[in-house]
Amino acid sequence: DLVLAEAFRVLKPGGELYLCDVFADRRLAPEIASDPVLYAECLGGALYIESGAPSITRLRATRASAVWGGAVMLVETAATLERLVLTQNGSILAGGALATLGASSTLRRLQVYENTNTEGPLGYTNGGGGLWMDSSDVSIDVAALALNEADGFGGALVGTTGTYTANRL
Repeated sequence: DLVLAEAFRVLKPGGELYLCDVFADRRLAPEIASDPVLYAECLGGALYIESGAPSITRLRATRASAVWGGAVMLVETAATLERLVLTQNGSILAGGALATLGASSTLRRLQVYENTNTEGPLGYTNGGGGLWMDSSDVSIDVAALALNEADGFGGALVGTTGTYTANRL
């Protein structure tokens, strides 16, 4: 959590940060896990799926921008995000603050303020000034969304195909 907070603090406006984990569907043999070459290639350090979904707690992202999910983009992953503060972020296709695509995620205690989704250079936008979720299974527990804007539709939130539950939104 502290590493991510520091990364967003020092990231210059318009800068980008990409994170990716490698997962394995079975436990790695000790000789694979301890092989320095395989570890350097991210295979030796792959996380066993049964060991739990990734979790991010207490993340603050301000003035980040991206094509999808201005500050956070979850693609085909199971993750828990808790105590996120996403302000003044932007995207040109979907999800000014956060976007999910094929994700199974839990979002708790979100503050999503003043994020934007603007029309891209080809005149196309999916909307979702604050949150955009597609083909996902997302549970939201306690979220405050205010002053988010979209050129398309859904200034605060857009949920397309998928299953979504919200408690105290």
